[in-house]
Amino acid sequence: MNFRQKLMIAGVDTLILAELTFAVYKSAQGPVDDSAAIFLKFFVPAATATIAIGRLVVRKMNR
Repeated sequence: MNFRQKLMIAGVDTLILAELTFAVYKSAQGPVDDSAAIFLKFFVPAATATIAIGRLVVRKMNR
């Protein structure tokens, strides 16, 4: 794994941390009964897309 790939992984980790922070923030603003659903609604799609795109970019850098 070269330096650019490691840098990309660090960037993806930072994005996932930001998405986690945003999802927790949004879920805290809503009603307590719906906080888990709101968290999952924001975090799961964003994290899935970030991981998928990150994996594609890291694999493309390997070529």
